[in-house]
Amino acid sequence: MKIIYIIIIFLFGCSNNNSSNINGVNVLATIGDRIITISDFIRRSEYNVRPAYCNGSSIEEKQIILNSLIAEKLIALESKSNISDMNYQLLQGRKEQKMREVLYNRDIYNRVKIDSLELNIAYGNSRKDFTISYITLPEKQILTEIKKSVEDSIYTFEEAVKSILNIDKIPTRQINYNELTSEDIYQEFFSKNIQIGQIFGPVFMGDYFSIFRVDDWIERRSISPIQRSQEISSLKLSVKKMKAHTHYRRYINLLMKGKTLELHAENFEKLVMNIQTDLKTLSLENPEIKIRDVLYNNKYSINLSKDDILCTISDKDWTMGDINNLISHDPMTIDSRQNGNVLKNLLKKSIIEKIESFYITQDAYAKDIDEHFLVNQEVTIWSDYIKSTQFISEIIRTSGIPQFEGNDNIMFDKLLDPLFDSLVVKYSDIIHVDENYFADIDFTSIDMHVFYKEQSHSLVVPIFPITTTRRSLDYIK
Repeated sequence: MKIIYIIIIFLFGCSNNNSSNINGVNVLATIGDRIITISDFIRRSEYNVRPAYCNGSSIEEKQIILNSLIAEKLIALESKSNISDMNYQLLQGRKEQKMREVLYNRDIYNRVKIDSLELNIAYGNSRKDFTISYITLPEKQILTEIKKSVEDSIYTFEEAVKSILNIDKIPTRQINYNELTSEDIYQEFFSKNIQIGQIFGPVFMGDYFSIFRVDDWIERRSISPIQRSQEISSLKLSVKKMKAHTHYRRYINLLMKGKTLELHAENFEKLVMNIQTDLKTLSLENPEIKIRDVLYNNKYSINLSKDDILCTISDKDWTMGDINNLISHDPMTIDSRQNGNVLKNLLKKSIIEKIESFYITQDAYAKDIDEHFLVNQEVTIWSDYIKSTQFISEIIRTSGIPQFEGNDNIMFDKLLDPLFDSLVVKYSDIIHVDENYFADIDFTSIDMHVFYKEQSHSLVVPIFPITTTRRSLDYIK
């Protein structure tokens, strides 16, 4: 079985008034106050691998999928148990991550505009392979000095590099849009009308700053109008994402303006030492560890208490307890394949990112984004998944049926399918399905796992619910 792993960006809908949709989102089914949108149905079916009994796209398998999702909602309604503390933290983390996503899309991404002139310039540059002469350094001050001396006609590029850096031969390379682009290099280079001999930079490229001179370029061969249209559409999306990221960084910088971080070295060193000790035990096959608790885990909290100050931002002290509260629902992922100094920098960067996320989240609360439809839907989806999973685990545990590989049919025959049947009878009056929407849904034939990029909670949707194998839709009136 071939499984494809996909990273996606955030998307969401806008409001509308229609009996078949809520906030512009088409609703496939309602179960009381719960809804299953068409997007929910497709994503739950395709963004994780489905079990073999409904892994196809036949009408019967689609019916099992619909029943499985409805069963999850019914079991959640039936469940009287509270969500465990660990799952509550997961739910809170999911909610606040969704709030930041909605804020980003609503206030940043959807407001980015790209005019036709900029797009035409970027498209022309995206079809060229540029030959450049370049100088790269960790700091940009000397590079700025070199560039200025050339622009002021004091030296040629070669003379300036020779005079200031004592380098006789300037290295050259080829760059193009597809292989080397970022927010910085797009803004500095690919978005501009370019002439041979121009010097660009300093710009952050990889881990260092560079200045470079355009020596030549080769334009790729002509393409058909259809291919050109496709390339422009793809480029527009790429440029919009980069510009949005630039605007988002500006928004964060404004949000953090005046907030200076000072690490308390002794406690930070203790934390680094504790984490590093645990990382050494990880295998090369699984080099990453997700940390959601640094305070109450003995591996990380040696010689540290909740009142120990880890850092200060302006006048606020962030104690170990404060940091622990942050990462309890917004975990840190640490890679063990780093030396001590790199690990320190990674940990410092992670802590800064968590604190930035805290302030972004506070801004989202202030803007009432916690009341946004998509945030409420995210919380409901994950809450119902958690409650349903807890409920099923408990009835299996207390059933007395032996647990071993291959007894899934017994679980369905004796427990899960009868449970679904009884709940359908009990809640039949509040189950409603739009048959027209259901008939029009098609699936791909590719098994996928889909993740958010660079998010603490990377799964886009909960795994497919193992709740029933029933195909009948008798509840449809």
